[in-house]
Amino acid sequence: MPVESSAGAVGTTAQDAMVRVWSPIIRIGHWALVGAFALAYFTEDELLQVHTWAGYVAAAAVLVRLTWGLVGPQQDRLTTFLRPPGEVLTYLRDALRLHGRRYARHTPAGAVMALALLLSIAATTLTGMATLAETRNAGPLAPWFGKGGAQATLSLVAPARADGRHEAWGEAAEHEGGAEEGRHHSAIRPVHEFFANLTLVLVLLHVIGVLLASFAHRENLARSMVTGLKPADGG
Repeated sequence: MPVESSAGAVGTTAQDAMVRVWSPIIRIGHWALVGAFALAYFTEDELLQVHTWAGYVAAAAVLVRLTWGLVGPQQDRLTTFLRPPGEVLTYLRDALRLHGRRYARHTPAGAVMALALLLSIAATTLTGMATLAETRNAGPLAPWFGKGGAQATLSLVAPARADGRHEAWGEAAEHEGGAEEGRHHSAIRPVHEFFANLTLVLVLLHVIGVLLASFAHRENLARSMVTGLKPADGG
C-alpha cells in the first residue's frame, strides 16, 4: 500500500517513489486560467457575455495565485521559485542542448514564464474591463472609465438592447447614427488586444518549453500539473 513520507514522497519502492510538487490551489488555478483564457480569446466579439465572464474567471485565478504566492506555504511562494537572471540564462542555454538540470518544481525559465503569463493575463483582464466600461458603461471599472462616472451602473456584463440582443464591442447600431458609434469606441481596446495576443505568444512559448523539458527528462510535465506528483528521481 502506498505511503507518504514526511518529505512528501509516495510509493511502494524507491524506484516508483513520487513526490508531491504542486498543491491543489496551484493545479486548479493553472487549469482555470487555461480554460478561461482559451474561452475568452475565441469568443471576443461573437459571444460578448461569455467572453466577459471568462475574463472574470481569469482575473480571479490570477488574483488568487498572486495572493497565494505571497501568503501560501513556502514551496508555493513567488520568492521561492524565482531565480537570478544568470541562472535563467544558463538553464536556457543547457535546455536548448537538451541536457538542462532537472528541477522538482519550476525550472528557472519556467518560473519567469509563469510570472510573465500572470502579469500579461492581469493586464489583459484589466484592460478588458476598462474597455467594457468605455463601450458599454458596465463592469467593475464603469465608475472610472464609463460615461456616467461615479454614477455609472455597476452591471458586471454589457446590458442587452431592447430586442434582447447583446452587441459585440465593435458593432454600432445602424439606426442610432454617430452618437451610438461614439459609445462603442474605445481607446483602451487596442491595448487590450495587444496584451491578449502577447499572452497567446507566451502560452505557445510555455507549451514549447514544457515539451522540451518533458523530452529532455523523459517525464510528462503536463500530467504532473494534473496529479500534483512527479517521480522522485526523474524520468
